[in-house]
Amino acid sequence: HAVLIVDYRATRKRRESVGRGGGPVDVEIELVLDLRRMWPFAAGCGGNLAYRSRADGRVSVVEAESEDGIAAVFVSRAAVVEMAGVAGAAPAVRCRIRAPLGTPLYLAVVAGTDRADFDRTMRGVRRLGVAGLVRQRLQRASIVAEARLGVRTGERAFDQAFAWAKRRLDAFLGDVPGVGRSLLAGYGTSQPGWGDGRPGAAWFFGRDACWTGLALLAGGEYSLVRQTIRFLGDRQDVTGKVLHEATTSGQFHFDAADATPLFLLLVGRYLAWSGDRDFVASIWPHVERAYAYCLAADGDGDGLMEHLGVGQGVASDAFGAQRTLSLAALWQAALTHLAAAATVLGHGRLAADCWARAARVTAAIESRFYDPAQGLYALELREDGTPIWTQTAAHALPLLLGSANPVHAKRFLEALGGPDFSAGWGVRLLPLGDPRFEPGGALTGAVWPLVTGWAALAEYRAGLAEPALRHLRANIGLAFNRERGAFDELLHGLEERAAGGCPQRASSAAMVVLPFVEGLLGVEPDAPAGRLTVAPQLPDAWAHLEVRGLRCGESAYDLTFHRREGELTISLHRTLGPGLRVTLAPRLPSLPTRVEADGETLRPEVTGWGAGLRCAVSFEAASEHRVRYLSK
Repeated sequence: HAVLIVDYRATRKRRESVGRGGGPVDVEIELVLDLRRMWPFAAGCGGNLAYRSRADGRVSVVEAESEDGIAAVFVSRAAVVEMAGVAGAAPAVRCRIRAPLGTPLYLAVVAGTDRADFDRTMRGVRRLGVAGLVRQRLQRASIVAEARLGVRTGERAFDQAFAWAKRRLDAFLGDVPGVGRSLLAGYGTSQPGWGDGRPGAAWFFGRDACWTGLALLAGGEYSLVRQTIRFLGDRQDVTGKVLHEATTSGQFHFDAADATPLFLLLVGRYLAWSGDRDFVASIWPHVERAYAYCLAADGDGDGLMEHLGVGQGVASDAFGAQRTLSLAALWQAALTHLAAAATVLGHGRLAADCWARAARVTAAIESRFYDPAQGLYALELREDGTPIWTQTAAHALPLLLGSANPVHAKRFLEALGGPDFSAGWGVRLLPLGDPRFEPGGALTGAVWPLVTGWAALAEYRAGLAEPALRHLRANIGLAFNRERGAFDELLHGLEERAAGGCPQRASSAAMVVLPFVEGLLGVEPDAPAGRLTVAPQLPDAWAHLEVRGLRCGESAYDLTFHRREGELTISLHRTLGPGLRVTLAPRLPSLPTRVEADGETLRPEVTGWGAGLRCAVSFEAASEHRVRYLSK
């Protein structure tokens, strides 16, 4: 079912007409309704269409004669409506609505998969009314804006894009009768040819839902992630594999190698952020089945999951590869987080098994993918074990996950921040010098905002704050350059323009929130243990930063960062829930002469981090606290 409300607040205008003077103009709206099912069903598979309109034009209906779909268009005031069939290979109806300007014009389009679904939807519309539905959406928008993570950097565009990204992520929740409720991958219009019957990417993708879910957790949204985890778990195949995609027409595909370890990673991160033991315990059978599937995907017992007979990975044409660095990294991260979750839930034997397997994968990444002579990690291993040394931006994935050694990746990280990989609008998947580079191809040189976000996270993990911020800003800029407030799926590798895909992609919006929270702020939650770490790498240009509503478990904090010459002050205010053990570990350019917490001198734990130092102090954050790092 669907409800679409359009509000045309057009003011009265006048037109010049030769020889006739001026007069009020009309607004004309045209809709073409074909009620087709989403791919892979063919257009017209539901049979012929019937249509009718009320005399005053306020209600128009299009219905499949097979009862496979119905849509109604409601207009808030009298209008002239013309309806007619559209010539073509499949049935379609054109509905043209014309009304004079001067008074706000509301349109509501209500659709259902069949008459029963339509009637259920209409009961909801009648109960709330159009104004009530609008009010409901505004209330939800207010919750997202005020009760979830908020930032104020002093840069209006940055703050606005961050707020839009949060709102976009929330708007990707979809509820499809007979299929389920989870996060859709993206929105866009259907296109002729391959894109016919594909509205952008408005169906359910396993991997997209997981990356989007990770960002929602960072932004303080737990409920949508619970629903996503439940959806993916309930729809595993008989082997425990997590779906690659599920269309709104009810077709399921399981041809992705990375969706299942990503699902395990998401479950682990959900527990770390929320501390919700009861929910994770309730879906633990799904976790065990996913774990069993991943083990079975290691056909030769070398500890690494394999692609052959399993499927591809994101940002990789792994169809000819036996093992890829990205899949190995995801499997290592999944094992690490699954071990931590199993420990919390009391599954000691499973936790020990996961820790041991994670160590084995880490060792394999270093011994089989890394070449110290070149100072490079291989992209993939062919079936005979031959490494492929092509360097792609997807090499950022094992670094952001902590699955590879950033010291060993120094050569790659330097290239990632350079002009061959980095355009002003994001990161190319392949660098300019690669012989396969083609700027419009998704796997051959286009800019992926998803991968740009990976790059920023990897660089923040390595203490490379300057290129990380450049890449984060590239994703921030998406919100202003084409569809306002939207985040593209793909951009051209040489020109700052869209390069296919859909104009509103959930995973692209996710890569505004996630790199900011887990990268720039350096937030690491451990809600089950009652601990929260904040390790910020503040841009040099920011003298002041406010973060509102940082959640961990049932607790929330507001933080303020204020910097002046020789001093960084971090103020912390608990606004919700019990106090946590908080570690503040900012990256500083030099060793501070003194660190004070609420006037008491503390001795920080100091480690090297990029070109600076990480200076950590820990304390029980029960109410309001102020920590000062002094270097004068």
